[in-house]
Amino acid sequence: RQPAASAVAAAPALAAQSAPPTPGAAASSALTGARILVAEDTEINRQLLRILLARRGCILQEVENGQLALEAVRNGSYDLVLMDCMMPIMDGYQATAEIRAYEQAQGRPRTPIVALTASAIEGDRQRCLDAGMDDYLSKPFTQVGLMNTVEKWLHKT
Repeated sequence: RQPAASAVAAAPALAAQSAPPTPGAAASSALTGARILVAEDTEINRQLLRILLARRGCILQEVENGQLALEAVRNGSYDLVLMDCMMPIMDGYQATAEIRAYEQAQGRPRTPIVALTASAIEGDRQRCLDAGMDDYLSKPFTQVGLMNTVEKWLHKT
């Protein structure tokens, strides 16, 4: 029975990636086609974000560290970046500072960046904002909390 459970567990991620938005997602049609960069080093967290956001019609690109996030922003265009704060190679704070410097140097519009962090103390929230992030979502987050935050920033663009 164990292999069957594993196959079932993997199915929603595959379905979420390829399926069109469900009829129930029509209320969130503002998210359909939104380009979101997910910078997160933990696979299970990327998978959760993939399932929740792809279900709403978002187009995701996923990277595992801040250096790759910086390269993705330099080479692409995103409506929103979800940035983990603690990643290998380059953390989210440094990546955000580099992205902000790049945007300014290139005269590009400011892409909203939402911090994803397991630390929920007030000083860390301020550190995120000081690094140039626009908002803060502490892990573990709820589906409602994630969607409210994503919708808030996508409506501002």
